[in-house]
Amino acid sequence: MTSRVGILRLGLEAGLLIVATEALLLGWMALSGSGGSTWFDVVWQTALEVAAVGLWIRWRSAALQDRKAASASAQASRFGRSPQALALLVLLAGIVCTMLTAHWLQRTIGAAAEAKYERQKERLASEIQRRFLQPVYGMMGGRGVYAAGARVDKAAWQGYVGSRKLTEEFPGVRGFGVIERVPRSEIDRFVAARRLEDQPDFELRTAGKVEAELYVIKYVEPLDSNRSALGLDAGSEPTRRRAIEQAVRTGQPTLSERIALVQDKAQGSGFLYMVPVYRGGTVPATPAEREAALNVLVYAPIVVAELLHGTLDSIDAQLVFSLLDGAEGPDHAFFSTGKPPMPSLLDRLAWRPLPMAEPSLDSLVIGGRQFWLRAAPAADFWPALDYWSPSLLRVTGICISALLALAAWLLASGEARARALAQRMTADLRRMAEVVRHTSNAVVVTDRARRIVWVNAGFTRVYGYSMEEALGATPAQLLGSGRTEPATLAAIDAADAAGRSCRVVVVNRAKDGSEYWVDLEIQPRHDEQGKLVGFMEIGQDISAMHRVREELRRSNALLRSILDNLPCGLSVFDADLKLAAHNAAYRELLDLPPELVLGPEPTFAAIIRHNAARGDYGPGTVDEIVDRLVAAAQVPKHMRSERQLPDGRALEVRSAPMPGGGFVTTYMDITERRHMERLKSEFVSTVTHELRTPMTSIHGTLSLLASGVAGPLPEGAQELVARSHQSSERLVRLINDVLDVERIEARLMRYTMTAQPLAPLVDQAIDATRAYAQQHGVEFDLRAQHDAVRILADADRIVQVVINLLSNAVKFAGPSKRVSIRTSATESSVRISVIDDGIGIPESFRSRVFERFSQADGSDRRQKGGTGLGLNICRSIITEHGGHIDYVSVAGQGSEFYFELPVVERP
Repeated sequence: MTSRVGILRLGLEAGLLIVATEALLLGWMALSGSGGSTWFDVVWQTALEVAAVGLWIRWRSAALQDRKAASASAQASRFGRSPQALALLVLLAGIVCTMLTAHWLQRTIGAAAEAKYERQKERLASEIQRRFLQPVYGMMGGRGVYAAGARVDKAAWQGYVGSRKLTEEFPGVRGFGVIERVPRSEIDRFVAARRLEDQPDFELRTAGKVEAELYVIKYVEPLDSNRSALGLDAGSEPTRRRAIEQAVRTGQPTLSERIALVQDKAQGSGFLYMVPVYRGGTVPATPAEREAALNVLVYAPIVVAELLHGTLDSIDAQLVFSLLDGAEGPDHAFFSTGKPPMPSLLDRLAWRPLPMAEPSLDSLVIGGRQFWLRAAPAADFWPALDYWSPSLLRVTGICISALLALAAWLLASGEARARALAQRMTADLRRMAEVVRHTSNAVVVTDRARRIVWVNAGFTRVYGYSMEEALGATPAQLLGSGRTEPATLAAIDAADAAGRSCRVVVVNRAKDGSEYWVDLEIQPRHDEQGKLVGFMEIGQDISAMHRVREELRRSNALLRSILDNLPCGLSVFDADLKLAAHNAAYRELLDLPPELVLGPEPTFAAIIRHNAARGDYGPGTVDEIVDRLVAAAQVPKHMRSERQLPDGRALEVRSAPMPGGGFVTTYMDITERRHMERLKSEFVSTVTHELRTPMTSIHGTLSLLASGVAGPLPEGAQELVARSHQSSERLVRLINDVLDVERIEARLMRYTMTAQPLAPLVDQAIDATRAYAQQHGVEFDLRAQHDAVRILADADRIVQVVINLLSNAVKFAGPSKRVSIRTSATESSVRISVIDDGIGIPESFRSRVFERFSQADGSDRRQKGGTGLGLNICRSIITEHGGHIDYVSVAGQGSEFYFELPVVERP
C-alpha cells in the first residue's frame, strides 16, 4: 500500500473531502435558517456523508487492490462477500456514531448556553431588586429614629443622615427626608414652627391645587444637594400623592411612579421611595387605622441611572437589559444598557441557539410596583462557549471513520498473512507454556495490553481460576484486591510503559475471596524482530511469611505500648549490656538525653558514665564507678534498692536477671510516698502522744464539772462548761478519727451490724452537727423520701459518715448559707446526698479526693480547718458496709457528696 499511495496522502484526501462536505452542510443551514438540530436533519446529513465518503473509499480501494490481496480477501473475510462490504459497514457505523455524538454535543452546548443565560438573568434580577431594596434599609433606620420615642427635630434628623455614608451605602439615593401630613388650617403654624427650628428661610411650595391635607417635605438631608425639595408639598403633584397614599394605606415601603426629581439637574428617570411611620411604633391592622395613626413618612429620592450604574459588572454577567414600567407598557424603557447584538453569519454557521438571542421579558415587583426586565445575551456572552466543537467533531470523526474503513478493507485483504503470523505466535506461546507448566509458582502470560493469554496449573491451584475464566482479563481486573500499595501499582505501570522488567510485592484476591501476598516478577516478551509483544508474570505465594512479619510487627507495637504505659520506668539490657528496650518514663525519671538512649547501640556503660558524671552515684571517680557497676551488671541478680537523685527525688529500683543473660530493671518515683509516710508518722505521733492524753484529762474534768460533782456552778459558768465539754468531745472524736485511720489500715476496725431504719441515723447526724452549723450561720434543708427504708449497718459509723459530710458542707457553704440533705431509694439501694453551693472541687483533684491528708487547696486547711482524713474514713466505712461513695462537683458552683447502701427492707 505505501509503495503506491502514502499514508499522508490518504489522510489529506479524506480530510479535504470531509471539510468540503461539512462546509456544504453549514452553508445550506446558514442560507436556509435551519438549526440542524432535528432528527430529520441528522438522518439526511448522515446519508450525505456516507455517500460522499463511500464513493471515495470505493475509488481508493480499487486503486490499491492487487491480485494477491483480492484473493486473500475473498478467502478470509468474515464480514461480507467482499472487503468493500466490510469497509462500508465500518464506515456506516463510524459516521452514524460521529453524527449522533455531534448532535448530542450540539444539544449539550445549547443546553449549557441556555442554563448560563438563565443563571445570569436570575442574578441580574436579584441584583436589581437588591439595589432597589438598599434604600429601604436607610429609611427603616429613619423610622427607627422616630420609634425611639424621643422628639425628632432638624438636628436629630441631620445627625441620623450624617451618620450614614450615602454614596457607599446607598448609591443612587440623593438623600433621606421626612414628609409630614399638614391640615390646611395648620399651614401657618407648621411654617412658623419650621422657621423657629433653625430653618429661617423655610417656605411652603405647592405645585397645584391645595388639598385639605398637604404632605410637606419637612426635613431633607443632605440639604445642600436637596434644598430645592425642602418645603415642597409632595401631595400637590398627583404621581407623588398616589405613592404617598398607597404607602399610608398599606404600611409597606412604596415606590412611586417614574418622575423627574427636582434635585436631578439631568432630569433623568427617578423615583420616590416612601416608608410610613405610625404613632406608637407599630403598623396598625386596617387601612383606616393606618390613616388615623400616621405620624410622618420617611422618603428617599432615587436617580435610576445612578442606582443601576455598574449592575452588570457587579455580577459578572454578559447581558444587555432594559427596565420598563409596567404601567407605561412594554415599549417604554426608563433604563437600558444597550440593544442586543444581531446574529451574524458566523453565529448561524456555528449553530448557536438563535431563539435565545431574542430578548426575554420577566416581571419584577419592587416597592409595590410591577416592572418588566428585558434581557438578552451581549456580544461577549458567546466567546466562552465552544460552538465550533460539533463541526470539528464531525470533520474529525468522519475522517477517522473513512481511514478506519479503508484500513478494514486492507486488513481483510491481509487476513491470511495475519493468520499465519498468529499461528507462529501461538507456537511460540505453546513452547513457553511447556517450559512453565510444571512450576509450582503461578505463571501468567499476557499480551501487550496486559490481557491474559495463558496461565499455568500453579496459577489455577493458587487462585482457583481456570484458563477459560482467566483469558482476556488483565491480572489487575481478575486478581486485584484493592490493598496493593499505590506506589507498587505505579511501579508496575511504569515498567509496562517502558517495556522493562520489575519485581514487586502485591496483594491478590483468589476466586474464593481469600487474599494472598505474592512476590511478583514481571518480564517483558519480545518477538523475533525485538518488538514488545507482552509480558510474563511469575508469582510466588509469600502469605505465610507476610503473616509472620505482620504478627511480629503487631507484637512489637503491643510491647512498645505496654512499655510506654507502665507507671514506672523500665530498661532491659541484654547479655552484652546493650540497651534492648526501654520506655519514656525511664528517660524522664533518670533525665537521660534522647541521643544517649535512642542512638544506634546505647550501652549500659555509656548510660552509667553519663549518670556518674553528674553525680548520681555519690563520690568517686567516674571510671571507678563505671567499672564497679558494669562488673556487677555482668552477674545480674534479684535486687531492690532506693536511690536518691541529685534533685532530691527518691527512686525505688528493682532489678531481676533474664534467661539467657541480661537483666530488666524498673524505676519507681517514691518521693511523694516517702513524704506522705513522713507526714503520717509525724501526725500520728502528735495525736497519740501530745493530744490524746491531755484531751482525755480535759474532757473528764469538764464532764465532772458539767455533772455537778464539784458543786453547783453559776448559770453563766454552766453554759461555758457545757460548750467546752461539747468541744472537747469533738476533739476527742477527731483524735479517734486519726486512730481510726490507723485501725482501718491495720484491719482492726470493728463493726456492729444491725438491721435498722436509716432516717433516725440521718436525723441524729443532723442534730449532732446543728450547733456547728449555727456557728457558721448555715441552715440544713432535709428532704427525705422512703423514711421507712431499713439498712444493715453500724449505726455509730453511718452517723459518723453523715456528720463528716455535713461538717464539710457547712465549712464550704456558699452564699445561700444552706446545706441540703436528700435521700432517694431504688429497688436495691438507698442514696443519701449532702449538697452545698460553695467553691466546688477542681476536676484535676478528683483522683485524690478520698485519699488521706488530701485537700483541694492547701489554703483551705488554714481557713476551714480539718486534717484531710474525714473522706478517707468515710470511704472505708461505706466500703465495709458494701456501699459506694462518690461526688459530683462543678468548680465555683458547689458539690454534692453522696453514698449508697444496700437496702434490707423497703416500705
